[in-house]
Amino acid sequence: MEQEIIDEIHSVFGEGIMQGNILELSRAYNGEHEYSFNLDHKAALKQLLKELTFSKETRAEISKPEIKHVQDLNRVAGKLTFTEENVKDKENIAELLKRIKSIYGTNSLTGSIWTKIKAYVPKFIYFDKYSSLLTR
Repeated sequence: MEQEIIDEIHSVFGEGIMQGNILELSRAYNGEHEYSFNLDHKAALKQLLKELTFSKETRAEISKPEIKHVQDLNRVAGKLTFTEENVKDKENIAELLKRIKSIYGTNSLTGSIWTKIKAYVPKFIYFDKYSSLLTR
């Protein structure tokens, strides 16, 4: 991928999300695109939590080792309950959930990036090396 596209991805999802500039793209038999990127999911989580402060208890809940993807963080944060003393945590978790919804919607990091860049993907790619394929 070109640097302009990577810069656009970083501006939306956070610096360091893309690890490299390679997009692996194929088309399944049903005609749908299959894609993969080399992504840093921890950088995405850091970006979402940027400038938000939490109590030790809340931070421990949202920093568990099993939280590896945006969907995991969304699920765990959505289930948290707060006492009246934790008003600031409640407000910051609400902000976190709002960020997730506005940036990712219901998509994963990979799906969200694909949605952002699929307009740049050519509609048709022609391969003219069939003469080099082995025949009987």
